[in-house]
Amino acid sequence: MTEHTIRVGGSSNVQAKDKQPIGKVALISLGAFLLQTIVAPNITIAGVAPNFLLAAAIVGAYITSPRSGVIIGFILGLVFDLLSSGPVGSMTLIMSLIGYAFPKITSSLQVEGIGAWIAFVAISALAVNLIYAIIMAFAGAGGSFFSALLYKTLPSTVYDAVACAFGWLLVSNRSRKAKVPRTKKSKRMKM
Repeated sequence: MTEHTIRVGGSSNVQAKDKQPIGKVALISLGAFLLQTIVAPNITIAGVAPNFLLAAAIVGAYITSPRSGVIIGFILGLVFDLLSSGPVGSMTLIMSLIGYAFPKITSSLQVEGIGAWIAFVAISALAVNLIYAIIMAFAGAGGSFFSALLYKTLPSTVYDAVACAFGWLLVSNRSRKAKVPRTKKSKRMKM
């Protein structure tokens, strides 16, 4: 990835990364769709399934830009809305917003390392799931807000954070072993 300076309002102090991993994002999105439709219904715990599409939106936004994050979040949110029984457009809006905000905030806070990244993902997933629970409560779907918070939102947040951690490990350059430069081999002494 190349790093270059973007001029904003005449100043040149804003740094941005030039990232264009379209193929990687498409592969992640396709994998998330397959996981959401095939695997997620079979690994529910107490009626809570992971949202692999949210994980893909967060990871996709992280490896691209905020502009691309909105598009990724919109598409994957719409797919989630069409697969779920909730109101169409709710998760589309929420995932579009997180697709824009996540890369902006992680770059401005300089979130590095898997521990800090997972903590920030968990906070983001909690925000997404909390907003979705509020929308579902106002739409009259899903029962009371507090039971949805306790039995759906919090377990779903844990599930989503774990799914994002696996996604991060797949796309992170840090997960690969660094190549150690070779040194000259010393001659063995025969005894």
